[in-house]
Amino acid sequence: MPLSDYFPQMKGWKAVDTPDGMKPQIPDATTQVSPYLRAPLPLPLQYAPDTLKQYNRPGLSSFRVSPQSPSSFPAINAASAGVAQKAITVTPSGNGLPNSLSNAVFSANLANGNSQVGTVTMAPVFTLVFVQTTAISRIQLYATAAARDTSPEPTRPLSVPPTPGLDNGVIADFYLTGQPGIPLLFGCSPPIVGANEDTSPTGTVYWRITNLSGSTNTITVTINFLEMEQT
Repeated sequence: MPLSDYFPQMKGWKAVDTPDGMKPQIPDATTQVSPYLRAPLPLPLQYAPDTLKQYNRPGLSSFRVSPQSPSSFPAINAASAGVAQKAITVTPSGNGLPNSLSNAVFSANLANGNSQVGTVTMAPVFTLVFVQTTAISRIQLYATAAARDTSPEPTRPLSVPPTPGLDNGVIADFYLTGQPGIPLLFGCSPPIVGANEDTSPTGTVYWRITNLSGSTNTITVTINFLEMEQT
């Protein structure tokens, strides 16, 4: 069937004899077309350079691609098989990270208005999900001891936030009153990402508790967190 039946604009064209010389290779039992060629192919499926272009399809982009010799196919196939095998057999190092929340607990017996500092072991990098306290209190978490103990943090009022734009080492600062919207069991929304910032990072988090309950209390704080990096 002539091409003009499919492409009217070719009506009247005449076939020419194939010029002498090397003919394009046709796929057969011994010669294959590279499956990695990125080009639309005309029919018949020939892979010599001058035939790898959509020369008879108006409106489509034309591509000219240099073919690869059949001798290169075994190496290509071996390389692609090796990549696929590596992708299949790759496994994460270690046992992976936990997929459930962990608890960190610390407490202090304090008179009203007094504070105490300490440390608790969590993870080098973690996400805070819930914070719970047994009495009205302020809970401050820090990335380093210096961040916790250096002015103005020890005396910074509740009404004054950390200075924006500075590396102040403050992970979180909670004032939990038990009132509506500020329950003693507080869900962090969105969760808070924190990290230890010591010179050699560990799982240590530095805290300060301030008793604001109005009377002497043993205040226990429980932090629910998701471990994001193992020590």
